Amino acid sequence: MRTDVDHDAIEDLLGAYALNAVDPHEAAQIASHVDRCADCCAEIDQHIEVAALLPTAADIAPASEWDSLA
Repeated sequence: MRTDVDHDAIEDLLGAYALNAVDPHEAAQIASHVDRCADCCAEIDQHIEVAALLPTAADIAPASEWDSLA
């Protein structure tokens, strides 16, 4: 694994980071970057907002939609 991650690589991991789906080393690098990057900070906030809605999405979408996704 690389010791430094560039902005584009961080950006690719923001969704996974919002879901706590990155390893601790990556999480530390992402957190450090997000502290300095307003754009990535805003994107993390959006990912977290969407992730918070996921548990209720089954109540909103018809079962046929979920079946088509599966």
